[in-house]
Amino acid sequence: MDYFSSVSAITKLHIDRAVDAFFERNGFDPTARTVVLIPGGLGSRLRRARHPFDAHAPEVDPRLSTVWVDCGLFLAEDAKKLFIDGDGLDTSTRIIIADGEVDFVIDPYDDAVRALRAVGMNVLLIGWDWRRKVPLAVENIAYALDRLDQRAKAEGHGALLPRITLVGHSMGGMVAKLLLTDRPDLAKQLAGMISVGSPFYGYFGQLIRFFEGAKYFNELYGARTVAQVTSSMPGLYELMPIDLAQYQDVGATLGLSHYPVTDLETGAVVDAHAATTQPRYPPWVRREQFARAIQVRQRLAAPLPKDVAARVHHIRGSDPESTVSAVQWNAHLPPDYDPAKSRSPLVHHADAGDHTIPLWSARLAQTPDPRVYDFTDAQHAFLMEDRRIIAKVAEIAGQTPRPASEIGAIVGAAPMIASSADAIAHLQAQRRGDAPQTEIKKLGDRLHLLGLPGPVARRIMQEAAM
Repeated sequence: MDYFSSVSAITKLHIDRAVDAFFERNGFDPTARTVVLIPGGLGSRLRRARHPFDAHAPEVDPRLSTVWVDCGLFLAEDAKKLFIDGDGLDTSTRIIIADGEVDFVIDPYDDAVRALRAVGMNVLLIGWDWRRKVPLAVENIAYALDRLDQRAKAEGHGALLPRITLVGHSMGGMVAKLLLTDRPDLAKQLAGMISVGSPFYGYFGQLIRFFEGAKYFNELYGARTVAQVTSSMPGLYELMPIDLAQYQDVGATLGLSHYPVTDLETGAVVDAHAATTQPRYPPWVRREQFARAIQVRQRLAAPLPKDVAARVHHIRGSDPESTVSAVQWNAHLPPDYDPAKSRSPLVHHADAGDHTIPLWSARLAQTPDPRVYDFTDAQHAFLMEDRRIIAKVAEIAGQTPRPASEIGAIVGAAPMIASSADAIAHLQAQRRGDAPQTEIKKLGDRLHLLGLPGPVARRIMQEAAM
């Protein structure tokens, strides 16, 4: 068994365990509707083998330790381990697989899962490795759906697929849509799909990371390291902003009056995916990924059969002037470009969205307006904790409509979250030695993170979501 076959086998083993728990420990109701929840990028827990891969003795069920997210993230260690080399191998050939949702300090989907179960639905969350190509995630989600249906039939409950609604948050909605395209056999059987803040036509966050890193993680690892690590991940190239051909096809339908990437000096269109644009990128960007990502994006945006498309819904955040929705790009990148020292070549321009995903990107062009639901004061990072959105998901999935206040009564008050400015200030104070240093301490039988306030950790983790 080679490296990638082992990754697949171990991933499916963990999916099998999640399916078993769904039927055996989570109070499965064969008469109820079911939600299969696909987390956003960074929202799935990643676990890493404790030993390098051995082709002569591959382990089907190796010992794994959490690498995303645990204490090591805040000690400037774990994020570096997420690097993927040019052959697609994990760092030190220690296999990494997805296993459920992140559950360190926060669980960004716990409120939604608890509320949907409380109103009478079955819920299964399937994690996926957001670093890798989205089609690989599609294969694993499809495997989970097949297993769910087979198990339900074997236990005499009949076909489960017609009672399943896929709910994809952020990048998870891209996975759900691509599954509908690539697996028409499943698509025609499912009850429907709901995307929540999903960038079907890309967003500017990944383009910005190539040059600027990511603000919280820059404080922990340095901007250059963050830019290099994120540039190593093939799946993130599928998040790049809309390409020119796609814009010419659907831009007007999406409400775009002009192509959103232009040259800073001339105002000319700059297609971020084009071969002629590649000299504008820093050397750590993997240029060979753009052509492959475009092929995935074409399938992602491809129209669905009418009967399947009629069961697709989109939920978006729509705050005005809140979201990077266009950039001007300076073509002159210094040969010694360093994100920590050099000025970024990108000039950001804001428009409507959810503070991360532009409003125009968070829907498919083919979906009619009545199945697109906009929520103001809804930030991308916290969409799946928004009581109004949880209520809308339940309603679309077939439950009796309930007010957001009822959802709030079920899950309680929303947790405290630090502002972006306060989170940055805390990390900077730590680096200067003016705040308690983050450290690991064993309390009882668990490891705890000290020196990092919970509201700050929530801001860092949730705002990083893709």
